[in-house]
Amino acid sequence: MILSRKTASFSPKKLGVAWTLPSVRAEAQSLFRLVVRNKESVESLRDLIRVAPSELNALATLMAKFPELSRQVEGAIAFRQRVLEEFERLVRRRNAL
Repeated sequence: MILSRKTASFSPKKLGVAWTLPSVRAEAQSLFRLVVRNKESVESLRDLIRVAPSELNALATLMAKFPELSRQVEGAIAFRQRVLEEFERLVRRRNAL
């Protein structure tokens, strides 16, 4: 299991402000700029933003072990989904030009 070794000494209280997220639009725009500058492909950034099934499984394990983190973890997953939606909107807009 991905988290098994790392969670032994993990403490949710050590996270502090780690749960502070930028705006969805700002995050999507900063990632989209990498496409515009030809630094990354659209597909590679989709893969970066998307939450893979293996990541979801690892996060489910984390939430089972630390239920007090569930709200934050679920919020971070939702954030990435919204970033992907905004990123896709930017891609569509660019392709329409």
